[in-house]
Amino acid sequence: MSYTLKQPRFEPYVPVEPLYVERPIDKYEPAQNYDKLRAKKESMVDKLIKRKFKAEPITQAELKDCATELTG
Repeated sequence: MSYTLKQPRFEPYVPVEPLYVERPIDKYEPAQNYDKLRAKKESMVDKLIKRKFKAEPITQAELKDCATELTG
C-alpha cells in the first residue's frame, strides 16, 4: 500500500490597508455630511486667534520654566 499525501493549498495573503473599512460599522458609522465639515474646516483656516499665549508668565511653574537656562 502506498499513500500519496496531498499538499495543502494556501490562498495568498492580500494585505488590507489598516485604516480602510470595507463595510459600515453599525452605530459607529458617521452620520455627518462631509461636504459641510470640509466647508467649515476651510472657513476656519483664515480665522484669527485672538490670544494663544499669555504676555508674561504668571504661575510659579511658568516662572520657573522661563528662568531655566536652555542647553543644547
